[in-house]
Amino acid sequence: MYDPDNVSLADRLKNVEGIWEEHGLMTDPLPFQGKGGPNLPPGLGDPLSYFYFIFPESFIDYLVFQTNFYAHQKQKPFEPATSKSMKTFLAINLLMGIKKLPSYKDYCGYKVWIRGDESGYIYEFQIYTGKTDSVEITLGKRVIQDFTMNIKGKYHNVYFDNFFTSLELMEELLQDGIYACGTVQANRKELPKIQIQDKKLKKGDSEGRVSTTGVSRLKWRDNRCIQLLSNFHNPDDISSCTRKNKDGSTISISCPLAVTNYNTHMGYVDYADIESSQGSTLNIKQFRLAIVAGLVGLQSTSPKGRKQLTKKINLFKPKIPIEQQFSNVGHLPQSCSSRKCNNCSTKDKPHRTK
Repeated sequence: MYDPDNVSLADRLKNVEGIWEEHGLMTDPLPFQGKGGPNLPPGLGDPLSYFYFIFPESFIDYLVFQTNFYAHQKQKPFEPATSKSMKTFLAINLLMGIKKLPSYKDYCGYKVWIRGDESGYIYEFQIYTGKTDSVEITLGKRVIQDFTMNIKGKYHNVYFDNFFTSLELMEELLQDGIYACGTVQANRKELPKIQIQDKKLKKGDSEGRVSTTGVSRLKWRDNRCIQLLSNFHNPDDISSCTRKNKDGSTISISCPLAVTNYNTHMGYVDYADIESSQGSTLNIKQFRLAIVAGLVGLQSTSPKGRKQLTKKINLFKPKIPIEQQFSNVGHLPQSCSSRKCNNCSTKDKPHRTK
């Protein structure tokens, strides 16, 4: 373990590249001061109540008003929209998201950004509708800043991939009281140039540097090299992980703590299964179908699927003695060029193999 107190300042300056130091000083992260998990009012039971919590009746009435207002501006005959017809329209759109189409080209492409927590609860989502200005170079940074606007100063731990990660973003999040960690592209300009070549690192080897702004950069070799930036991980903190060999055996290799935490906490959006008040779990398709049924006034039914067999299948195959196999059989089949029996098949009564 690196101990900066036992290293002279002259030796430390030898390994400095710009703002990056081979073994810098990382401050200990402060404890989390917020509350995790969904903040929902009591009484939300069925999927339709969740839908109306996000899209209340007042919002549906607003859609009806704007639809009729737009149609009136066109000065053409139209059938006024109602709350019932608008709910039916929303239900149809939900069904369109469930129906499977033969090709990806048949879907309209939408890019959706999501912030979720470890329980799978989605706090915020944002549909990408294009550039916010004429030139948007830092799209990833802008998305993260939008999602972390309401959690400043509570020391949340936020994880994201290399599309969003940059040194400037990590520094700004640290100043806002937000701890962040993410993979980073190796060709980023702000990363230190002096680093061990990938081919010289063995599986489990790692190396890192710390900037004077409180951001650490580390490289770790697994099957290939990956790089991360973090504003609260010390690159000298090492844990371990298991990997499989080609023969099926497992080995334990060294792994930076930042990588371990990243692999643990990434992918929370995939946990977004919704639990009803009865404790049963609905997948996204079942949840949408329940909302559709509620919007159009149908009774929600249980998901259809293949019925389970109540009778246990007997996998035992009885063995018939060879004497019984050949009883009441005049002869064994004799092979020939055709599929007819060479012994007893005639032109009038052909005996063929199946």
